[in-house]
Amino acid sequence: HEVTNSLKHYFDMEQLVVLAHHRAKDQAILTHWVLNPIYACAGRVILKEVMRHFKKTCLFACIPPQAHVSPLIVDDFVLALPRRQIALPTTSNQEPDDPKKALFATCALYFFTKRLFSEPKLVVNTRLVVVGASDTGLTLLKRLLHVPYARFTHVALVSPHGLNVFPSSSADLHPFLRPSLLTPTEVDQYGLPSHVRVVVSRVVQIDRVAKAVVLVDNSCLPYDYLVLATGLTDGTPTKLHLTSQYDGDTYVPASVPTGVHTLHDVASARAVVDTLKLAGGAAHKPPPPRVVVSGSSAFALSVLQGVVTLNVTNVTWLKQGTAAIATDMRVLEVVGALVQRHKITVLDHHELSSLVVNPRTNALEGLNVLSTAPVESPSPGGATVSSSPRGGLPQNTLVPCEVLLCCSYDDADYDAFRAINECGLVYDGRLVVNSRFQTTDPCIYAGGSLCRFSRRFPQALYQQHYSARECGELLAASLLHAIDPLLGHAPTAAEMDVAKKTPPPKFTMPKVFSSVWMEGMQYVHINLPDVSASLKSLTTEHADGSNYCCLQFDEFGVLATLTYLGTGAVEVSNLQCVVGLHEAYLNCAISSFQQNLVSDWISFFRETWASAIYHDRFQEFCVRLNTALKYDEGIRIVVEAVKRHVAETGDLKEAMELAQAQAGRGGKALMPTTKKMIELNLLDYLSANREVLNMYFLPRAGGGGGNGGNT
Repeated sequence: HEVTNSLKHYFDMEQLVVLAHHRAKDQAILTHWVLNPIYACAGRVILKEVMRHFKKTCLFACIPPQAHVSPLIVDDFVLALPRRQIALPTTSNQEPDDPKKALFATCALYFFTKRLFSEPKLVVNTRLVVVGASDTGLTLLKRLLHVPYARFTHVALVSPHGLNVFPSSSADLHPFLRPSLLTPTEVDQYGLPSHVRVVVSRVVQIDRVAKAVVLVDNSCLPYDYLVLATGLTDGTPTKLHLTSQYDGDTYVPASVPTGVHTLHDVASARAVVDTLKLAGGAAHKPPPPRVVVSGSSAFALSVLQGVVTLNVTNVTWLKQGTAAIATDMRVLEVVGALVQRHKITVLDHHELSSLVVNPRTNALEGLNVLSTAPVESPSPGGATVSSSPRGGLPQNTLVPCEVLLCCSYDDADYDAFRAINECGLVYDGRLVVNSRFQTTDPCIYAGGSLCRFSRRFPQALYQQHYSARECGELLAASLLHAIDPLLGHAPTAAEMDVAKKTPPPKFTMPKVFSSVWMEGMQYVHINLPDVSASLKSLTTEHADGSNYCCLQFDEFGVLATLTYLGTGAVEVSNLQCVVGLHEAYLNCAISSFQQNLVSDWISFFRETWASAIYHDRFQEFCVRLNTALKYDEGIRIVVEAVKRHVAETGDLKEAMELAQAQAGRGGKALMPTTKKMIELNLLDYLSANREVLNMYFLPRAGGGGGNGGNT
């Protein structure tokens, strides 16, 4: 069927089932499965007879979001992960031509073939507990559930608010939600609600001897392997000693004054919105509510935008510490202009020392802030900045306010830290893990922004500087070494010793941050984890000062950083595909810019040629092409010339210019056999994906090259 054939464009199923082995008339979509519980144990037999009776060899089950899933489908069918789709500009008028195909973009897909009757899934009864619904933890669960030959029966996720950590349909909540790379649709497509037991609670103690975690109600959750992926949260309550207490029997939540909010999930965002709407309601007369936003990250500007949208006029921005929103001076200028136009008071280089609370109502009335400004602190962009006098001692200043919004992600959750510290795991600013993401306990794994690698490797960054998704993928790969039913085995002491001395894995995926600021300005920053100190910046900006975009290339010509700030919405999922690629893959971006062929980078990356780069199979094509080029004579000559130049002069910059000169723009200077080999590999890639990349003209067998060669 045409409908079932289109499934492969939405789901990663080609490595699991070969559709060419199943005739179109032998495929079917299972829309309903209703079975009397009395016959549940015979579900596989009944399914086999149904397929035999209707002469079907392959079944698909599309489960809409939040829909009930039959236990038979969960246990016996294979889950196919969704594929990343090419994002279209918001101005695009393309609509799905089939309602069923539109459903594929949001549903979870399960499939079952006749072969699975004789090769059922292997049941894995290992008890796995994941603490924290962070991007790293959810990516880990996604990878475990995608093992096609295994069924994990005891997987639990412990989170204070379950899976309720993603944006909802309410636009008012979006500015107050923590940045996340995942969406509710992706979580449903990963099958997490159906395969994972979600425990809405907090971990207050880890018993490594009994292999169990203790929750706030003193209930125990046993584990064979424990994964800590809580991520980071705002450390302001901990600094102010607004922490919970646990004496081994009773858990006492933190006593937080009314008006103090820490933003970390949907529940906290909804509480902030309700508080600000109530404070600005008709029942409250002047003076208006005074709001202080505490944080130095770009997320703080998103929170400020949400506060301004709710018509709050008396706003103060408390910038704690020395962390900068961005290193780009143009971005800092725009930030200064935004806060000045909206009359936001900025307290730069200030630390929150204590709260002023009404003892009778326990309501927040003000903040005591400590100025830590340097001797000479410039005011970027004309923003209002308060600083201590020259040569004077830090002074305490009283800032009246009724609402404090804490939005810095700079510290571990206090309950998680207490549990980690009391059980004896090594915590050195972050939870220390080895190259296999193991802590000092071989049964406890950890990953994400909560963790760091050992000081034995000073080049390794804190994991908060890496992509959360990549951390989750690497963490899942390490965990599968222990629990995989075919290849896994429990880690031995010798393997633990080797892992301690092994350098951390190489992180290659870019880190992505995106948010919407005041006046509808969208800010996007995408960077590789290891950025060179010397970068070449190429910027474009509209004449009216809007839609600023800066690309930074390293000395090898690899795009290392992309920064965008403008009023127009951009396709972030597309832009993250270009970071990390050599400029030759980007239609000779540097040469095109130098020849004044690029006036706007966003428009440049929206051109038709770039569609092939955004395809999720493009990285596989790059690997295959690089493998083929290693044995090409023309490339070997260029590489030897570059090596010889570096050995003689030691100038890497001149060596790269030499390589570009010998290759030429678009590879024009390469040997004909080399160009032909690259062209054939490119045509194979476009032909294999022509149903999605249908904007390229491909020649027939024996014809000439197509117009897709400029990719």
